[in-house]
Amino acid sequence: MPHVLQRPALHFTPQRGWINDPNGLLWDGTRYHLFAQHNPHDVVWGPMHWLHATSGDMLHWREVGIALYPDEIGAMFSGSAAKLADGRMALMYTAHGEREQQCVAFSKDGFCFEKYGANPVIRNEKLKDFRDPKLFWNRIRGCWSAVIAAGDHVEFYCSDDLIDWRKTGAFTPTGKHRGELFECPDLLFLQTPEGEPVAVLTASMIFRGEETGCRMQAFLGGFDGDSFHQTQSTELLRLDVGYDSYAGVTFAGLEEPVLMNWMSAASCPLPTSGYCGCLSLPRGLRLVRADGALRLAQTPVLPPHAWEAAGEALPQGAFALRLRAGGPFALELLDEAGAAALRVWADEAGRLCTTRRQSDAFAPDSCYNRDGYRMTCIPRAVSGPIEVIVICDGYCVEIFADAGTYAHGLLVFPEGKWARLNCTEANRLELARLS
Repeated sequence: MPHVLQRPALHFTPQRGWINDPNGLLWDGTRYHLFAQHNPHDVVWGPMHWLHATSGDMLHWREVGIALYPDEIGAMFSGSAAKLADGRMALMYTAHGEREQQCVAFSKDGFCFEKYGANPVIRNEKLKDFRDPKLFWNRIRGCWSAVIAAGDHVEFYCSDDLIDWRKTGAFTPTGKHRGELFECPDLLFLQTPEGEPVAVLTASMIFRGEETGCRMQAFLGGFDGDSFHQTQSTELLRLDVGYDSYAGVTFAGLEEPVLMNWMSAASCPLPTSGYCGCLSLPRGLRLVRADGALRLAQTPVLPPHAWEAAGEALPQGAFALRLRAGGPFALELLDEAGAAALRVWADEAGRLCTTRRQSDAFAPDSCYNRDGYRMTCIPRAVSGPIEVIVICDGYCVEIFADAGTYAHGLLVFPEGKWARLNCTEANRLELARLS
């Protein structure tokens, strides 16, 4: 059976070429902007540009061209966007050359960007890794701040005009939180269910050993206007339990934080034709208490839909399954070859597990086919009955459970199309057509 590679309908993919990290996510008051790391010349990682797309709903995107091209300072690595008081849009990005330097570009219309003539605005003479500036409005200082990945830690800078910057602090994690390399940090502000403010530092980090691979995690604490300080939860908080989701950042300009991430990190290169790379669905973030502990919860942004009783046959296009069970269950999604390409289940030990079948569309030793990347079993954050939502959009699959404290984005390449399902021990199983 040949591999039918349906381009996702709701997960952003480039028309051609390669994409990885989402950059400059922004709501400007009238439309959403998405930029992404982009190689327009090939379907593999290469000289980085910033691809630009816009949307009215965060789900259906229209490419509008390339916003930033490589220059004499370097390739265009990751960064962020901001809407300024005078109506201009600003991009802050890393120029990756002999050294990684922080630069800015401005636009009056949000589409044509002019780089600042005296870039870089934050120079770097010492650090090998110094990248991915994430802008945020510093309410304490009444100015702009940026958090920047600096090897094994992050650094904070402040500025009134995005041109003149001053370092204000740094944060280095300890213990099992400490990865070998920070990437794509973000600082956002949430409230506990009791209404107490909490600063959340999110990061994509490269690990070795027990917590292997490229993983997204979060730290909970406070921000004093100069730096982040971890004050809550010594437990490792994953933003995603799998390995395909990486480099997640939030939209600027929204009252509540919404995150998107690169959703093909561990599985690349992909067996897609003419393009490579996809981004996750937008995910709303909030804090909840689960069995007494403070945790991040995520809710996917979906198009309007209605739930109906699920049958054995699966629809074409994007769809979601919602399952409720009082205890252990098993859900299998089968392809046209009759094989279970994806299995999701809860076991007697209180773990939520997933496995995708190995695929000959990838090399046998690829991350896609290795057991450590295609199989996960994670202890549940809550006890009792379970509700799981599985979203399938072409080869993009996202799974949410336990009030959003469990989130898992992964790629699954079935043989042919999704065809039918098997489910055991579920109290209720519903389906919603999303496209």
